[in-house]
Amino acid sequence: MSYDEQYPEDTEESYYAEMDAALKPKTHTLALPEWQVQAILEDHCTRFSVPMEPQPAEIAPFQDGLPTEAYYGNWPKGGEARDLICSYAIGDRLVVRIREGDKRPEEIFFTVTSISAGRVQDVTDAQAIAEGVDPHQDVGGFDPELPLASEAHAEQWDADHDNPEHKWSANPWVWICEFEKASPCLK
Repeated sequence: MSYDEQYPEDTEESYYAEMDAALKPKTHTLALPEWQVQAILEDHCTRFSVPMEPQPAEIAPFQDGLPTEAYYGNWPKGGEARDLICSYAIGDRLVVRIREGDKRPEEIFFTVTSISAGRVQDVTDAQAIAEGVDPHQDVGGFDPELPLASEAHAEQWDADHDNPEHKWSANPWVWICEFEKASPCLK
């Protein structure tokens, strides 16, 4: 029996239909910390970072024609090699819901414009500010070696992440998602 007879649903058309569905932009609801939502409302936030799951030992971009800014090879600590793909993709729509008191939640929409990967401790002052960190915030001397915005980012990061593998001191790998507004910002 030939492959085509054995798997009649496996046609070139079904393959391309499956790929089109996978590449179609998706909508994600973001659960961001309050300080970051406030920065979005004040037009001070254009990116966010999320820890990779599972945490890889190292990463490298794919070389087989997939967008290298969104897909990376993953070698999990203590596990076999496998691919790790960010759950966000360029063109995806992000929804942030804002609830004030008893009012119905408002929504702000964004579009993902860029995805990259890096270590959380590699964030620059400018990138920390783009994540919504207030560079003038007094964080009480988290690390005297860090510039002010990076220091504030380190403290905010630890306050927002309970998993020991995701703490600042563990320097986890993160997906870095940049976005732009797709609807007017609420004030």
